[in-house]
Parts: sequence; structure tokens; C-alpha cells
Amino acid sequence: MRLSVYLAKNQLNPEQFAAKVGVHPTTIYRLLSGATIPKRQNLKKIIAATEGEVDISDLMFAVSQAEPKEAV
Repeated sequence: MRLSVYLAKNQLNPEQFAAKVGVHPTTIYRLLSGATIPKRQNLKKIIAATEGEVDISDLMFAVSQAEPKEAV
């Protein structure tokens, strides 16, 4: 399950989920936008916090689907 779907299903906003996971809200926003690849310790925390509903392939898929950023 994609992280955004998990958050909607559980009526959590990124700030609430970040507190549940124990990371800064910016980390969750970056994962949701596909702007960053999650660190190993954050992967473990997210998988544990979602009881496996969101897994590594869901998180990595989000990154691979992100639009490339334009150079400024």
C-alpha cells in the first residue's frame, strides 16, 4: 500500500504519522513527494508503524514515480 493511501485510510496527516514513526515531518513530506529515498532506519520505522501495510517496494515505487526536477 502506498504511504499516501495508508495515511488517508487511517485519517493521519504527515505530521501525525511523523510523530508516530519518530521522524521529522519533513521526512514524511519528502517521501510522499518522491523527493528522497528513505534511509534504512526510517524504512524499518515506517514498516513497523504501519504493521507492514506499507513495505519497502511501496516506498521505493513512490520515489521512482516522482517527476524529475527541472534545473534552476
